[in-house]
Amino acid sequence: MIPRRTFVVTAVAAALAVLAVGGALAARELYVAGKLADAAAPEAPVQRTFGAAWPDRPGPRVLLIGDSRVADWRHHLPADLAVAERGLPGETARQLTGRFEAALREARPAVVVVQAGINDLVAASLGDADHQRSAAADLRSAFALMADAAAETGTCLVLTTIVPPAEPSLLRRAVWNPAVTDHVAAANDALRRLADPPGVAVLDLAERLAPAGDLPDAFRRDTLHLTPAAYARMNDALRGHLADHPTHSCGDRDASAAL
Repeated sequence: MIPRRTFVVTAVAAALAVLAVGGALAARELYVAGKLADAAAPEAPVQRTFGAAWPDRPGPRVLLIGDSRVADWRHHLPADLAVAERGLPGETARQLTGRFEAALREARPAVVVVQAGINDLVAASLGDADHQRSAAADLRSAFALMADAAAETGTCLVLTTIVPPAEPSLLRRAVWNPAVTDHVAAANDALRRLADPPGVAVLDLAERLAPAGDLPDAFRRDTLHLTPAAYARMNDALRGHLADHPTHSCGDRDASAAL
């Protein structure tokens, strides 16, 4: 016969374990609901104000726009290029379309570089199968709207491939779907297959940072964010792109001329 005290202790421990599991599941459901709500909102969950001044440097004015990877890029902008950023943490590509044309008309860059899509795909990976299947089509629609806005404003559009996520931390694994890596790879393959219409180019940052598909430790700050070494590599890629494409024809604007 089990002593009464042992039975009580065991029962309490079991009850606490059930409560802990239930609490963890409830916390996960709350997190997932929040991520899906943020992705479905008309605007990014974090808003910033941006300065209007451009650095006084030669060459085309280049606007970096997108999510937190662009927002963090502001701390590592190349000192030899006329570059400004308009990054919003947590922003999806769909949300970016809502401010994209206005940002181009306000900043008047010669070239706009877009790094977006990771938040769309992370959120989609947490949803049901239909949500995941629709993510690729939604991304294509968002990039098409950006291409239209760039053409309308005479801006050269550079779409970057999506830098893949790193291995999630132990804590994040509870709310992480490994399928997001496959979604990123599929989206990047679609970007690489894009035709090259006038004024639109693809800069393959995923290939520069993660040629084997996995983001090296030297380039990962956490699952989704990047290190200074990664931004140095991205700046080199940007310089190379501008050197290789000095005279994009973008409506009535030439990417080789500062405005």
